[in-house]
Amino acid sequence: MACTTSSKGQRRGSTPVRRPVAEYRLSNKAEDDLEDIFLFSLHAFGERQAIQYVDDLHRCLELLADNPRMGRRAAGFDTEVHRHEHQSHVIFYEIDDNGIFVITVIHKRRLVRITT
Repeated sequence: MACTTSSKGQRRGSTPVRRPVAEYRLSNKAEDDLEDIFLFSLHAFGERQAIQYVDDLHRCLELLADNPRMGRRAAGFDTEVHRHEHQSHVIFYEIDDNGIFVITVIHKRRLVRITT
């Protein structure tokens, strides 16, 4: 399931529950991945689409930080790594006390080559 955002209305008279905001942290590899995704998208699809796509990825990471169990357990790792698909990419991350730690973001086509 890809990340999507939606606005949920509250019932009348309900009080929003305040809780600490979860966060996501990026490994150096994940930072490089996001930069590469932006540069590729910029060249292939133009500035507007590149900005939109990377912004969507960041929103997905925020959603995953708040709901880290959305992703499923990823096979082939020594530690408990989760994966979540977002459009053309797969996000690999670990869950920690403050949210998630993003290990890498890989295009689905590259993932097929890595796992075969």
